[in-house]
Order: sequence, then C-alpha cells, then structure tokens
Amino acid sequence: MMIVLVVGAVLSIEGFRGLMESTFASLSVLFHDHLPCVLSTVGALALLIKLLNPTSSTDETKKQGAYGSIVIHKESKISQLSHPWEVLSAVKMLVYKKVSGSKLLPKNLDADSVWCFKMVKKVSRSFAMVIISLPEELRLSICVFYLALRALDTVEDDMKRIDSKTKIDMLQKFYLRLSELDLSIHGIGEGDEATLLEEAGHVNRALASLPKSHQEIIIDITKKMGAGMAEFVEVDMGQGTVKTADYDKYCYYVAGLVGEGLSRLFSASGLEHPSVGEKTELSISMGRFLQKVNIIRDYLEDFVEGRTFWPQEIWKKHMGNLGDMRDETKREAALDCLNEMVFDALRHIPDCMAYLGAIRNPGVFFFCAMPQVMAVATLAKLYNNPKVFTGVVKIRKGTACFLMEHSTSMPKVRGMFSEYVHDIQAKGVASKLQPTLDAALAAIHADYLEVPNMGSIVALAFSSLVGAVLFLVSTRGIVLPPLTDAVGVAALAVMFGSLALLLAFGFTPFATPAKKAKIE
Repeated sequence: MMIVLVVGAVLSIEGFRGLMESTFASLSVLFHDHLPCVLSTVGALALLIKLLNPTSSTDETKKQGAYGSIVIHKESKISQLSHPWEVLSAVKMLVYKKVSGSKLLPKNLDADSVWCFKMVKKVSRSFAMVIISLPEELRLSICVFYLALRALDTVEDDMKRIDSKTKIDMLQKFYLRLSELDLSIHGIGEGDEATLLEEAGHVNRALASLPKSHQEIIIDITKKMGAGMAEFVEVDMGQGTVKTADYDKYCYYVAGLVGEGLSRLFSASGLEHPSVGEKTELSISMGRFLQKVNIIRDYLEDFVEGRTFWPQEIWKKHMGNLGDMRDETKREAALDCLNEMVFDALRHIPDCMAYLGAIRNPGVFFFCAMPQVMAVATLAKLYNNPKVFTGVVKIRKGTACFLMEHSTSMPKVRGMFSEYVHDIQAKGVASKLQPTLDAALAAIHADYLEVPNMGSIVALAFSSLVGAVLFLVSTRGIVLPPLTDAVGVAALAVMFGSLALLLAFGFTPFATPAKKAKIE
C-alpha cells in the first residue's frame, strides 16, 4: 500500500510526469523506426539466455544419484562470457542441434531403431551428440552396443532393489537375454534407466537386425563385462579397492572392454583396418583413461553411496581413512593423494595417442577423440583442486562445445592434450610424478601441434574493430552517437565486442600459435 501511495505522489508531480511521457514517446518512435534492429537485439539476447540457462526438467545444480544429491561446482556466467570463443562454439552447437541434428540419422529406420536413438538421448546426451558423427555403417550398431551395456550397468549400479546373489546371477547371464525379443525387466533402476530395462525388447530387436559379425561382438563384450562386474558385487568397496591392480581390473571390466568392443566394431564395419580391432591393449587403455577420470571426479558421490574405487595402495600413503579427504585440516595430504590419482590416469596418455594415430576414418576419429579430449580437460581441472572433496567438478559447457568442435584431426587433438598437460605441469608436480608427465608429453609431441582455427577469429575481430572505429570517426568525429542513431550504436557495439574478443584471445586454451609448429 505504501509503494502505491509513493508512486501516486511522484506521478502527481507534473514535471516528472511530463518527463516520463516524453521518454516513452521517444522510445516508441525509436522502436518503430528501428524495429529490425530491436528485434535482432532481442533475438540475440534470447539466444544468449538460452545458452546460459538451458531448460531442464531437473535441477542442474544437483547431481542425481542413489543417495540424494551432490553439489556441482560450476563457474559463474561471467567466467563463461569471458571466454567468447567458447560462447561462439556453444551457440553454433545449439543451432546445429536445432537445425540439423536429427536429419543426420539414417533414413527409413524401423520403429525399434527409432526407439533406440531416442532412448540414447535420454540416458546420455553427450553420447547422443557424437553418435551422429559416425558413418551410417556404425551408428545403429554402436547405439545398440551402448544401450545394451547401459542396461547391464543399471543392474550393477542398483544398490537398493536386488540382493547380491540375484545381482550376480543377472550380471553373469545378461548376455543370454539379449536374444529375448520381448525382454522386459521391471523393478531395477530409476527414471530413464528403468525404462530402458522395462522396454529392452526394442534394443534386442534392433540388435537382431544388425550384421551377424556386429551381433557377435556386442554379445561377447556384454558377456565378458557382466562376468567381470559380478566379481566385484560382494567385494567390500566402502574403502575402495585394495590394490591398484584391482582398480585397473575394475576399470578394464567396465570401460576397457567397451574400448575393445568399439575397436572390433570399427574393423568389422570395414571402415578401419583389421589391425585396429586387434589393438586390444591400446583400446583397453583408452577405456581405462576415461573411467579413471570419472572415478576421480566422482570421489564424493561414490563415497557417500558406500561404493568407492580409489585404491588403498594409493590413498593409504596419505590418509588413515578414505573419508578423511573431506577434512579441511588434512587438505594438503588429500591434495597429494588426489594428484597421485590424477597421475595414475595420465600414464595412459601414450596409449591414447598411439591408438588415435591409427584411426583413419574422420567420423570414427572424432567419435574416439572427443571423449579423450574432454577427459584430459577434466583431469587438468581436477588436479590439485580441493573442490573434488566437496562436490563434482566439471569443465565449462562452453569449453566442452569448443573441444567438441575441434576434435577433428590428430594435430588439433595433440595440441589440446599438450595445453592441458602443460596446465597440470604449471600447477606444480612432485618429483616422483615427473617421469609420468615426461612420458605423456613425449607421446603428445611426437607430431605437429595445431591451434584449431583461432587465427581467423582474431583477424576478423581486428578487422571489425578497425572498420568500426574508422566509421565512427568519419561520421561522428570523437562524439558518441545518440541512441536514435541505430547504425552508429551498432558500430559502437561492434567496436567494443571486437575489442573484448582481442583481449580475450590474449590467452587461448592451446600451447602453440595458429600455424603448425614442430615441437623439438
């Protein structure tokens, strides 16, 4: 009531009321005379808001899990906007998904295949985004492969609804059920994962439509993975695995086998040389690298859930109890332990470089390289970061879009790996860990490094800045244009935007300039 009275009193002052009327009249004329400019500005702002605040049915500040929610440590929107090349990549990715994403899937799909592609978007948005990069010979096969293993993983991850004996039996025999065309498993998992099991017949019917060689690979890997997962069901994992060898073994079962299966599918499709399918040690190491990054990142989630994977052989050097990592009084020891875990993952980089260097098909290369680049970027973010013990640390969405856009060639991938490994080195490395770092850098630097298309953006920004300044000086001198001069205001916006880009590109997430440079 008080606010109403105050507003009424102010509006009763004739001079103020006249000023308001004059202001609104001027704005009305401005909007009417420059409607295209106004609409384009509103559209640009709406796109930026969409980028920074994507709509979601879940609260993205929390991480879904069986135990509740874990805080996700995200950088501020200002931090994201201070990296304009990432914003540009994110906008392009958003437009690409809206305009052409669904058009790249194989045409004339049957109902089961369509269901599989829709389901993979629900259970893994990141995987759904890269699957369209694959040639048609592999898209459905790898989609089905992923869903079969995701269903198996849902059985393993359910800690509430099935007892150990039942779980072991289900894991060991799950591969046999891939032949059941009307398979439906109820009461396991949550949300979309539960739906995947309840309507698994779609996956099995799509599997039956694949080439025989692809079916055999998918069933074989599912069998091996189920048997491996079953080995760990009754192992007390409250304080992690005992030995580092057990940690490696678990990562082999849940991720290394995925790498082996994918390599065999690449070769079976005829898109890659048969030797790729035979490089089992390299492909297994690729999978282990990805899994270890996830395990390091998910320390708190796994610990709270009571099923952890950090090996005692590592963390007992630094702590008496795995949960003590969260104790701020023991922060230095916790970070030493974290860094040793990060370096245990870094030792797989030479194998990753060797494997990616053998891939020839561009679609297959992108599919393999993109997760690896994301992983090394995440690893650099995790290194020496105490936030690992209080939540989930993730790279910026814009960074992810930027890396995805440029994971298209071996020189670019080496360049990105080089920058992030150097970022780790810049934070300080214990002498006992240095040999691992040296081995990683030696493997990365075995080829040319290339910055992904940065020079053209800088050149465009500089040209725009010079053009905008010349236009303003020639038309207005050193006087700023009035708001009613739409062209002048637009030129001013271009000038400041170009200046911001040039300042931002004083730092790039890459180690070398735009042209190729040989590392000696």
